[in-house]
Amino acid sequence: MKKLLSLCTLLLALPLASQITPERLAADPSLATDVYHIYEFSPSALTRPPQGYKPVYISHYGRHGERYINRESYFFPGLEVLDRESLTPLGERAKKEISEMVDRTEGNLGYLSPLGGRNHRAIANRLFHRFKRVFRRGRTVRCASTEVPRCIVSMANAGSALSAARPGMNIEYGINEKLRSYLQEPWLRDYLMARRDSLFAAHPDALECIKACFAEPSGLSRKDLTAVADAVFYTWKDLPCLGLKAFDIKDFFSDELFLLFARHGSSWDYCLLSRSPWWNKELLRPVLDDIVCRADEALGRKDIAADLRFGHDSQMIPLYTVLGLTGNGPVLGYDEAPDVWDPATVCPMASNLQIVFYKNKKGSVLVKVLKDECEVSLPTLTPVKGPYYHWQDLAELLNNVEI
Repeated sequence: MKKLLSLCTLLLALPLASQITPERLAADPSLATDVYHIYEFSPSALTRPPQGYKPVYISHYGRHGERYINRESYFFPGLEVLDRESLTPLGERAKKEISEMVDRTEGNLGYLSPLGGRNHRAIANRLFHRFKRVFRRGRTVRCASTEVPRCIVSMANAGSALSAARPGMNIEYGINEKLRSYLQEPWLRDYLMARRDSLFAAHPDALECIKACFAEPSGLSRKDLTAVADAVFYTWKDLPCLGLKAFDIKDFFSDELFLLFARHGSSWDYCLLSRSPWWNKELLRPVLDDIVCRADEALGRKDIAADLRFGHDSQMIPLYTVLGLTGNGPVLGYDEAPDVWDPATVCPMASNLQIVFYKNKKGSVLVKVLKDECEVSLPTLTPVKGPYYHWQDLAELLNNVEI
């Protein structure tokens, strides 16, 4: 029995991530969509709380839902190359796919897609039905978002679902810039782009597959081929976010090129937002303080049901890192990151953290954490029972972040 319990504890504590390998990509090419991966809910049972504890409050941080692509620069350099060259049937197809995506995103750059709205309504509805006792009539749900429209509309969809589920509950909406405080320096992005260029330089044959789009490819530079590959790749990545079926990326990409793009996506997100040499935990301090302060306030009152926050992967991934949900191994750099995690698993669109607070008649407070609606363990904390922890232990972790 002790061995079985130890095994279960170990499985709960495993990082919510895995490596980028040819085998995993062959089994599931969508892993290469990194943080563009669509939200996929997997039903799971909830562990009963210790005797005498009832849910009283929920603290939530959610990433915006699926969205339209947010930069025209992903498309236009590649289209310019395709427009000026003589194309093969494959090239004409690439041009058509990219052009249609440009038409879809015109006027919608970065905005929430209908799928993103549906997912946030569904997440909020499941939250309500799992914790009906928290969302009682007359209580207040405080919703806050960054000023970015896709986050505001995500918040509105979640709030409307809760309001429909429990008429008479007070839903407050607001903008809070603390929720997007984790922003890295521009030089780091420049460094990571330079690393990608060096990656292609080290694998000069990887872009050869893109030449199949051109009738006379001999005059094309590596920059030209990279621009077309980027446009094809980002079109493929964003189609599922719009609720559309993606074409087969292997029609355009070799296995080698696909692996390079997937590994760069892993390195990019890890180095910017997780346990890399450039990790700066203090950039997340306003978000952590907001979680602790609002929870302590709500626990001292009886009218606050929940605080729902809506932001970006640039806060979501650091928050997961603080909690140990991306692993607690050594600090890694660009080359090593893809060997330990994939962003599609860590932070898909609409990814969410739900901290559920339980209290007994003596006033003792426990919490459990759900990542994407599934219970997780916190590897640096000692549980009271199963996935339940003392709130003061979690608050201390958030107040004294270390890596």
